[in-house]
Amino acid sequence: MSKSDFLIRRLVDGLSGWLVYQQAAKTQCNSEYSLYAPIEHIATLRGWKVVQQQKLVRTEGAVGAPKQVDFLFYREPTMARGTTVVLEVKYLRASNASADRAALVKDMNKLSSISLENLQGFEDSEEFVKPKRFLLVAAQRSPFLTLTKSTSGNGLPAAKLLKKALREDKPEDVYETTAITHLTERIEWIVAAFGERAWANLIQQAD
Repeated sequence: MSKSDFLIRRLVDGLSGWLVYQQAAKTQCNSEYSLYAPIEHIATLRGWKVVQQQKLVRTEGAVGAPKQVDFLFYREPTMARGTTVVLEVKYLRASNASADRAALVKDMNKLSSISLENLQGFEDSEEFVKPKRFLLVAAQRSPFLTLTKSTSGNGLPAAKLLKKALREDKPEDVYETTAITHLTERIEWIVAAFGERAWANLIQQAD
């Protein structure tokens, strides 16, 4: 397993336990921004440099605020070129399932277009290899399952992607952990991450 994949595996495992802890402490966690602090904490303590909301290089004629990706992780070059990872994060509630699926597809498309040259501050660097690209999602089991049930339309790539996390024989580039807590009822938290090999073909099918 590469350093990039090992980082993502640790994030998936750590976040699932963190969500159980937060629920036990009655701490509100209901958005992707709630996940930023533990993601940065885990990655930093594992030796990665972390940039939250890494800005992307503006294209000519672009208007509005600069586009960004939720996280950039990188290791400085030593004997070899440095390693980079970009990550988009989604907390899924399925209160509007079609909007959630559309947001996932949008993230897949954005990640597909990101190269080292798109990362502000890295665009002219020859010391780093191209970034590995991952999409991380967190949800309770019920909304997660709801979002896998699209059968057609623009949300289908997202539904197909999420189903991969539920398979016993998970494809390459798919990492998933389920953490269980018991209050008045059993609650399961699912955290899953999908690398570019898991969603590249889905995006092509949607084009």
